[in-house]
Amino acid sequence: MYNVREHHGFRMELMDSRGRLYIEMSSMTDIKKTTAVKATLEERAAMFAAVHAPLMGRPITDQGRAVVTRLHEAITTHERTVNPRKYSRRKTKAQFDKAIGAFAADLLLAQMHKKAKGWIQRSLRPMSFDNGPITRTQGLAVVEGLVALGLMRHVKGYAEMTAFGPARYVSPKLRAEPAMLRLAKECGVDTEKAEQHFVKGPPKDIVVVKGASMYDGYRKIKGKVLKVDVPKHLWNEMHELNTFLDGFTLEHGTHRGFFRGYNNGDRPGFDFDRGGRIYSAGEDSYQNLPSDERLKLTIDGEAVAEVDVRASFITILYAMHKLEFKGDPYVVSDLGSKGRQAVKMFVAATIGNGAPIEKWSRKHTKDFFEDTGLKLGKSWPLPHVAQSTLKKHPLLGKLDQPIKGRKRDWSDLMWIESQAILKTMLYLKRNYQVPSYPVHDSLIVPKSKEDRAVAQLNAHYFGELLNYHSQPTLLDLRVSHRAA
Repeated sequence: MYNVREHHGFRMELMDSRGRLYIEMSSMTDIKKTTAVKATLEERAAMFAAVHAPLMGRPITDQGRAVVTRLHEAITTHERTVNPRKYSRRKTKAQFDKAIGAFAADLLLAQMHKKAKGWIQRSLRPMSFDNGPITRTQGLAVVEGLVALGLMRHVKGYAEMTAFGPARYVSPKLRAEPAMLRLAKECGVDTEKAEQHFVKGPPKDIVVVKGASMYDGYRKIKGKVLKVDVPKHLWNEMHELNTFLDGFTLEHGTHRGFFRGYNNGDRPGFDFDRGGRIYSAGEDSYQNLPSDERLKLTIDGEAVAEVDVRASFITILYAMHKLEFKGDPYVVSDLGSKGRQAVKMFVAATIGNGAPIEKWSRKHTKDFFEDTGLKLGKSWPLPHVAQSTLKKHPLLGKLDQPIKGRKRDWSDLMWIESQAILKTMLYLKRNYQVPSYPVHDSLIVPKSKEDRAVAQLNAHYFGELLNYHSQPTLLDLRVSHRAA
């Protein structure tokens, strides 16, 4: 048995900005009368399988954030109608939104659980919120508001008793009501695809090590994920960044949390010093947006700047050989500026291959056609591109030469790049409380903080390259903004 409150009083209609009716409710002026409702066997089984609600979730898309906004407006309107608050949530608005987002994430993500069928369980005793992701004040206010609005069902917890006293405490059970599911759908969040709009927390594995990739002819077979003991400090760095960025809202893009991916982990001498890029989890991550779409992102409502290290790999490669180059490395005299994209493709593919490539890949051909509408092989025959590029960069023909006693490859270059990016992110966070979001060799930061990002990215790239080249390496940094 469990109790469902019967509401009495007047009907309240809440309208959104477009004038649409989206919630009907009764005031809570009389809640003494309750109606006993007997749970079906199926409901009992589902409640028994209820999913634990860690309350660490959050919305990651504009649609998910719209759900939080609508719920915030509904709860606040209800509170002011039933028991006018002596203060408005100004200083605590962000905390309240975080609490709403956490409950919404757990409730909506549980909808597709085969056994729980939408039920979640969570202790609601005040002490259970201590040292947790949300405060007790905000957490309990969300529960009371959602239940009063008929948006969430609440089955109270209880203590199982024995002859010797309480045996264990059974946590309360919570489930989103149909009204909440309709509200979510109006915001563009279908319960069957809730995972596209909400996450329960950062990625489970925030440090991932993969083995070396292999080739079957021209078909690349990606390296498998390896089970290895991860040094604690590497895990701590990613956890620190994920926890910090949970306090910011990246709008117009999706971000579930970062993980660091290492490569060639099955090669002799691997010591977490190959690869190491920082990835935003999920194929729909902001990192996979086109560059012009990334510039439409906002961080807590502020426009962004993207600070990009141009020609990152080839800059690192030259520094490792104690050499420097001048000008744009991708503009070759024999090919001119029109051949820049073809040269860039050749350089990247050659570094990845460990030797000059002998054939344009299908991906090269496809990408070039999508960008230009031209056929790559016909416009820029590979032999001509290779000859001209190697003349300007003879270093690309000597990639098998050892540096400091070991042959270096793309994963070594990526490691240096990723270290500079990571150290810049940590420095901005620890010294200025500035959020930053990487896209491989670039950083997205609030527009007002771009100068700090430029200075630190320069400093940390140079710091990493000091191990190979004592002369300051001049980076070609480009700062991009959204077009006015």
